[in-house]
Amino acid sequence: MNILPQTILKKVISTFNAEISSGEKDVLAMTLKILEELEGEKERFLIEDLVTRSMKNMMAVIGMEDILASLQEGKIRELVFLKDLKSQGFKCANCNFLTVQASKSCPYCSGKFEQVHYMVDYAAQKAVEQGALIEVITKSDELGRAGGIGAFLRF
Repeated sequence: MNILPQTILKKVISTFNAEISSGEKDVLAMTLKILEELEGEKERFLIEDLVTRSMKNMMAVIGMEDILASLQEGKIRELVFLKDLKSQGFKCANCNFLTVQASKSCPYCSGKFEQVHYMVDYAAQKAVEQGALIEVITKSDELGRAGGIGAFLRF
């Protein structure tokens, strides 16, 4: 490691020992394992920060209802949700307002609501349209207990 230039050395995230006879598939498998561990650690830190900040009302929210309210106001900087999260709700056919509560008409344009079965997809699409980042989490019990979805806010 001491022979690497400092600029490259700063980019090394881990090392491992491999047998000289190891094939490229073995080396790739070991490398992928390290990357998965690093990604899991990054996700754990992100979720811990999200839940802590939301509990302290510090520019973060958790739960579908709060996410949808923040989306309507254009506040979301980064949307975070579980990969397999399923949620149903309603979408205004006129202005695309999203809600989890059934209502006869949209509070913004008086349009009619239609039921949607993939609320997370609609929320993610709206977040992207507003310039938000999206982080899909593979597995997190902590985020699951918090409703499976959360967001860091812009303001």
